[in-house]
Amino acid sequence: MGIKQVADRIVNGVLLKPLGLKLGYRIGGDPVEDIARLMSERPVEVIADGGAYMGTFSQAMAGAFPLAAIHAFEPTPASHELLATNTAVLSRVHRHRLALGGQKGIATFYSNAPPLTNSLRRSSDIGHLYFSDLVAGETEVQVEVVTLEDFARERGITSFDVVKLDLQGNERDALLGMGDLLGHTQAALIEVQFVPLYEGAPLFSDIEALLREKGLVLYQLYELVRSPNDGRLLYGDALFMCPDVLTRSTSRPKA
Repeated sequence: MGIKQVADRIVNGVLLKPLGLKLGYRIGGDPVEDIARLMSERPVEVIADGGAYMGTFSQAMAGAFPLAAIHAFEPTPASHELLATNTAVLSRVHRHRLALGGQKGIATFYSNAPPLTNSLRRSSDIGHLYFSDLVAGETEVQVEVVTLEDFARERGITSFDVVKLDLQGNERDALLGMGDLLGHTQAALIEVQFVPLYEGAPLFSDIEALLREKGLVLYQLYELVRSPNDGRLLYGDALFMCPDVLTRSTSRPKA
C-alpha cells in the first residue's frame, strides 16, 4: 500500500468518518443523476433546456422526470433539426427554434464549423488562442431571441423548476432574462467560463455571484476542461441548487 493510500485511510477513517464525510478526488459525476437524486421528493413540472443542440439533456430529463414539460431551445436550423429528430418520440419535449438572451428581438448569431461553439457572441482573442481550429471560418446568421420571462408569460408558465443553459458565453444574459422567475428555480445547470472565450462573456465568478444573490448555491462542478498546452482551467459546468433542497437531502435518513 502506497503513502497516498495510507493517508487516505487515515483521513477517511479517523478524521472524516465520524462526521459522515469522505475524501474524494474525482470532480463532478453525472449532473443529471445528481439533479434527479436531489429533486426526487420535489415536484418537477417545467424544465428549460437552453442551447439544447442535439437534445441530450432534454432526453435525459425526460427519463428522470417523465411528467415534466421540457422546453428545448436551439436557434440554428441544422442543430434544431437534429434536436427534433432525437426527441421526436418524446411528447413532453417541446422544441423551439429560438435563442435565449436578456432581451427579445433579432440578433446576429455566430456559427462555426463545430456547432457546439455557436454563440450570440464572437469568439474572443483568448478563444482563438485556445480553440483556433474550432472557431475558424465563423459565419453570421440572424436568429430570434426571447427571454425566458417573456416566453413563460406568453404560455402561462409560472416557474422553471430546472434550468440548463449552455449558451457559449450568453448564460448571464439569459439568467437576467428570467426576471423574477430565477428566484423560483430549484436547480440550475450552467456552463461557466474561467477565461473569457467569447467577447464580453461572464466568468464563473459573475455567474456564481448572480445566482447567489437570487438564492441559489453552488453544489458541484462537472466536465472541467483545461488547456493541454499550459494546463489553464478554461470552462466547465456548474450545478446550483436551492439551499432548501440541499438541506432536505442532507437531513434525509440514510438507508
